[in-house]
Amino acid sequence: MQKIKKIILVPMIISLLAGCGIMKGYNVYERVYNTYSKMESYKASVAVTSYSNNSENKYTLTQYYKCPNKQRSEYSPGNGGGSITIINGKEGKLFSDYGTDPVILDAIDIDEKDYLMLETFFEIYYSSEETSIKTSGSDNNGTLTLRAETGNSHPYRKRIELVIDSKSLKPKKMTVFGYDNKPALCIQYLSFELNPTLEDSIFK
Repeated sequence: MQKIKKIILVPMIISLLAGCGIMKGYNVYERVYNTYSKMESYKASVAVTSYSNNSENKYTLTQYYKCPNKQRSEYSPGNGGGSITIINGKEGKLFSDYGTDPVILDAIDIDEKDYLMLETFFEIYYSSEETSIKTSGSDNNGTLTLRAETGNSHPYRKRIELVIDSKSLKPKKMTVFGYDNKPALCIQYLSFELNPTLEDSIFK
């Protein structure tokens, strides 16, 4: 990921001092950085839960990402009426199965969609001045929990947290918290493939 590549390891070293657990010191954090600083693409199946006004909305997406700033999310409920969202840089469109013209997404909609994507977490994490890392278990059987303040004034976008498997380094769950410290978005990773070959045509 180009933005991550431009950022030095100092924030990671500082965050290490805040870590806890019984993993082997700096090595595991270096592995995370080296893995995701080289993230050029990914494909994932995720279960999303969004929280608002004391209600929950659950759905499943298939996500595609390709550097730089190419995203595709497919929503297929299984009974028709699915949709595809494609974002390329600052432009985005929503296509539906209903045969209507695509909907042009505005900047607010695009920002909202970004918080469903993994690269958004790492962009925030490596640029935030307030980060922490918590370890649980061991290198071969445990998790890493990375947290960062987003710097976003949106009431439901104050803090973001990512849980990673310490052995495979694959993401397990990403959660976005509001200013009330309650979850606003929860993204559970059902499958994840790092750096697959993705054709540009799927983002058109």
